[in-house]
Amino acid sequence: MRRTLAGLRRTKDTAPRQALPLCTEDVARLVAAAPDGLRGVRDRAFVLVGFVGAFRVGELVALDAEDL
Repeated sequence: MRRTLAGLRRTKDTAPRQALPLCTEDVARLVAAAPDGLRGVRDRAFVLVGFVGAFRVGELVALDAEDL
């Protein structure tokens, strides 16, 4: 990975920036903004499982119901 980043710095002249993780207040706002009904329950569960499990996006979308 270091070699990859070094190569990117050479070609792009800057290293890629990683996104910052969500803080607890951000998660609370996302959960509160979810709509009522089944979709809202799904969205809240998705956000909370991802936050508590500290999953990356790829790991989170790869989860199946059987995994939970």
